[in-house]
This record gives sequence, structure tokens and C-alpha cells, in this order.
Amino acid sequence: MVDPLPPLPGPPRLEVARDLTERQKQWGIGLKDAVARGEHFAICSSDEFEEIFHLLGIHPLVVNYWHSLVVATGNARHYTQLLADRGYDMVGMGPLGYAAAIDPSLAPWGGLPKPLIMLGSTRDEGEFLFMELWAKEFGCPYYPLDFNLTGPYRRPPPDGWWNQLRSNWETLVDPHQLDLRVAEVQALIGHLEQVIGRTFPQDALCDVLDRINLQMDLWTEGLELLADAPLCPVTLRDQLAMYQAMWHRGTQQGIDYARRFRDEVGERVEAGIGAYHEEKYRLLFWSGDHEPRFHRYLQHQHGAVFVGNVYSGTPGFYARDYDPREPLRALCSRNLFLIAHETPQWMIGIAQRLRCDAVIARERSFPRNPRDAQLCEEAGIPYLNVPHLADDAKIRDMLDRFIEEKVAPNKAAKG
Repeated sequence: MVDPLPPLPGPPRLEVARDLTERQKQWGIGLKDAVARGEHFAICSSDEFEEIFHLLGIHPLVVNYWHSLVVATGNARHYTQLLADRGYDMVGMGPLGYAAAIDPSLAPWGGLPKPLIMLGSTRDEGEFLFMELWAKEFGCPYYPLDFNLTGPYRRPPPDGWWNQLRSNWETLVDPHQLDLRVAEVQALIGHLEQVIGRTFPQDALCDVLDRINLQMDLWTEGLELLADAPLCPVTLRDQLAMYQAMWHRGTQQGIDYARRFRDEVGERVEAGIGAYHEEKYRLLFWSGDHEPRFHRYLQHQHGAVFVGNVYSGTPGFYARDYDPREPLRALCSRNLFLIAHETPQWMIGIAQRLRCDAVIARERSFPRNPRDAQLCEEAGIPYLNVPHLADDAKIRDMLDRFIEEKVAPNKAAKG
């Protein structure tokens, strides 16, 4: 065990981040009442189907978000033991939703009501299994979709693929996989129409895609202001909190959140406000997880701060130019080409754009490109993999050696 460190002084949280977090909290608290009133809600894998659910008047809850809330309760160890008692080995956060359904007493909001449907994917056997068990625990249908996110590529992503996503996405996905994906989504829409007795508003999908593009453009403008600022104006905590606006993708509320983020960042940049007490070393946190508990130690001991994370380039994955005759095809293409942000070249591009002195990544429970460290070093950016996000003596020793032996000398050499 290590002694906890006090927070360092800094500006207040972004108002939009605070408001968004509170809004999500209140939405969750009221979810059971909404379902009791006859409203529908569904659980889905991240990025799979939220826009369609919104258009059908179904409240979506994203699996990744729910898992992060379960972890935030501090009861992950309890749920891990619960699964172990049932003979399951827990790898990552994937099984937490199933465990929380078994024992909802310690879950956020007192547990979830029964969803209309659970929408998953075939991208990972472990995730598939636990979502199927989770749906059985609820007594609701489980509906997996093929060829998404980590589906096999027939066309390896070319260099600079991130600059082609908006206008040339057709060249980045396999057309046969995309055809199947569109057919599966159309079949699922038809199923939901029958279940809820409501017709899907096909004409409204173009408006949704237009709103998504505007939302992502506004978010990008805010991130560009952040990247250009002499001092990082937004903490990692608030940057991560802003990702919650993705659950309002393509809605007016989502646009409003993105605009407020851009405007607040601009105000801080103009006023010369930095988010951190000291900014001696700028770090990229290459993970979509919560803020590492060791971040405070990095600030106290080394003046090292996280100025970005894996979501720092997220808006570019969602904006799409599209044929108004086939909006669903453009939407489905996104589901086939999101995970490519794991390529080290894109990570390095983000680090360079944010003027980072180093990258700290969390080790994954699934295979990732082993060349991350090598390519970062070749680009002149020290790289460290950490086994977990806790603040303990082992992690502090790793961080000390990394900063003192690699980051500090590398920065000094660059002048």
C-alpha cells in the first residue's frame, strides 16, 4: 500500500463535463420508472446501434458505459468473486454486467430493469458468452451482429487511413461484409418494429447523420483548440467525461454538448488557463479506461500530466459523407471500421499532435500490435506499458524509472 496523495490546485471542472455527468446520473436513476411507464430500453455494445434505438424511441444503454459504472462503485472485486464461485474466470470488464444482474444490490442505480433486447457482437467469444448469459439472467432476447469492429479485414488499412474515413470510407471496408451488415441491421429494425408496434422513420436517418457530422465537427474544433494551447486547458477526467456525449450521438442534445465543450475550451485558451498545477512533461494515455489512479502521483512527483487519451481523435471515426439514398450503408460502414485506431501509426500521430513527451498505455487482455513500443521509440517518443491503473509501489517504481531514465533525458536531448 502507498499513502494517498492530495489533489493539486487547479481550475474548476468544465461546466459541460459536470452537467453531462449529472445528466447521465439522473437518467440512470429514472430508468426503472421510465420502463414502468411503458418506455423501452435496450443494452447494446458500444457504437453498434444507438442511433437506430433513438429513432425508434428506445433508450440505449451502452455495455462499456455500464461496466465503467460498476467499476466506479468499488464492487468489482465482489463481482469477480461471485463469478469465480460460479466457475468463471473474469478477463477484463466484459463479465461485470452479467455479474451485476446476478446480484443487483451493489450495482449502480440498484441494478437495471429488464431490457427489451440486448444487442451484442461476435467480435469476442468471451464477450459473446457473457452477454448471452446476461440476457438469460434478464429473460430477454440476445441479438448478436456479425462483422463489426474487429472483423477480419480483406483490405488492410493503408497508411494515413484516418484522413480517408469521412469521404473515402467505401475504400476501407469490404463490400461483402458491409452488404451483410446492412442486411442484418435491416432485419433487426424489422424485428423491433414488430415488437414495439412502431415504424422506423427511414427519412429521419439522413437528418441524424447530418447532426452526427455537426456534433463531431464541433467536438473536433474543441480538441484542436486544446491541442494548440500552450498549456493543456482540460484535465484527463473532463476529457473522458465528454465521451458520455457519444450516447447522445446525432441528437440536438449531443450537438449542444459538443458546442459547449468547444466554447469552454476556447474561453480557457484565450484566458491562458492550464488544467494542471504544473506541466513539465506531457503524456498520452493510450487507453479508453478511466483516469489512472497513479495520475496524481505522476503530477506530484514529476510534474507529468495526461493531456490526451485514445478518444482524442474519436470524432474522426464517426463523421461520414454519404449518399442520401443509402444513409444506412454509411452508418453501417462505421461499425466495420472503428478498431483500426489501434494501429500504432495513428497513436503516434495523436501523440505528436498533442506535443506529448511520452505514451503510457495499459496492457490489454487481448492481442495488440507488439510494435507499438518499437515504432514509438523510432518516432522519438518513449513508450511504457503498465499492467493496471492502480496506484501502488510497483507502479510508482515503474513510473519513476520511465520518467527519469527515458522521458526526462529524451526531452532534454530535444531541447
